[in-house]
Amino acid sequence: VFLQLVPLGASGSDGEPRRAILATALIAQAGIMAADLNTIAPLITMAFLLTYGLLNLATFYESITNNPSYRPQFRFCNWYTSLAGAIGCAFVMLLIDWRWAVVASGLVGGLHFYLTRADVNADWGDLNSGLLFERTRRNLLKLEDSLYHPKNWRPFVLALSGSGHSRPHLVVFGTWLARETGVLALGQVIPGGFDDNSERLAAQERILHSKITERRLAAFPAVVVASDYTAGVQALVQCQGLGRLRPNVVLMGCPLSADRMQIFGGLLRNLEGLGRSVVVLRQTDDPQGEDVAPVGTVDVWWRGRANGELMVLLAHLMLSHPAWRGRKLRLLRVVQSESGIDEVELHLQGLLRSARIAGSTKVVVSQNAPDAIQSTSRDAAFVYLGLATPQEGEDEIFLSRLEGLVGELPRVAFVKSAGGMKLES
Repeated sequence: VFLQLVPLGASGSDGEPRRAILATALIAQAGIMAADLNTIAPLITMAFLLTYGLLNLATFYESITNNPSYRPQFRFCNWYTSLAGAIGCAFVMLLIDWRWAVVASGLVGGLHFYLTRADVNADWGDLNSGLLFERTRRNLLKLEDSLYHPKNWRPFVLALSGSGHSRPHLVVFGTWLARETGVLALGQVIPGGFDDNSERLAAQERILHSKITERRLAAFPAVVVASDYTAGVQALVQCQGLGRLRPNVVLMGCPLSADRMQIFGGLLRNLEGLGRSVVVLRQTDDPQGEDVAPVGTVDVWWRGRANGELMVLLAHLMLSHPAWRGRKLRLLRVVQSESGIDEVELHLQGLLRSARIAGSTKVVVSQNAPDAIQSTSRDAAFVYLGLATPQEGEDEIFLSRLEGLVGELPRVAFVKSAGGMKLES
């Protein structure tokens, strides 16, 4: 059977395993030519014991994972008899000859290593998927009943990246934030009715999944069909995830036109009502990939704890990514008078110290905050700024304020925090 799994199996147009039969005959002849049954008896015994032991181990895993497709007709089949059978086979192998036991186990391990990487056309299921599903189910139930603490906050980032090609900077930035410690979902909204786009929905999910696999991203695809973009984003935010494991940070691009700003402003107000933090990425240069980070510092402009705690935490998570190794964090603040420099400097240093985050601090004296931010951070690799939700009817004015605040800075992340984390935790 093992020989039929490897390329020796399929030979001939009629599907007969001629090469496997020939290899089996050669192995049998080698045993006959040895002229001593005791020479090959240990290996034959080990092969049978391994077969029985692995069969018992497989039924043990099927039993404990409650696989619906596992329906044995043997009356006394249960997980502890299966486990006892597997342990018994391993024990007997060691009693007979531990050297042959190691050799036989090594051969089976090598065969398993090969088959997991070979393109074998088989119609049986994967035992590991059932085991992972059962572990995930139990852990989700435990997470649902556990007491939440801000110390355990982790980013579950829903990046509104579209197909991935239209907003590649969101994919790269989301990977920087969530790859090491959190979860990343790439969201796409297909406008229109479901009856007209059901096939497109399935196709886009496959395309997005293939791109995630191709680029080796630690991410999940999330595609919905909705009558308009705003309704689609609301559906993604509310329905994505399971139980407590749901998106807590929505990552979106910054609009660069007045007509898009009206949709953007409505989304910000809706997301605030849903209790989700928002990160708006304004990036004017093309991303070079998640493995290439720009040179410079990561500047966080502090204006208070409302958004500041999340900004510092996200900057710290980004700097934890291997692509950002060697970059430094700067915590900055603008003051209008030199008399408050020492007090503000001590406050910023205390924030980093209590948060146990490495970084430097700087206080900038200026009567014009936009000019101070643009001049101080002109050589920064990334800039974090706080974001306020615009009032209804003030979307265009809000956009002009954002543009005036950042000027020509190439990479800026605006952060609107919904809370849920504590910087000193």
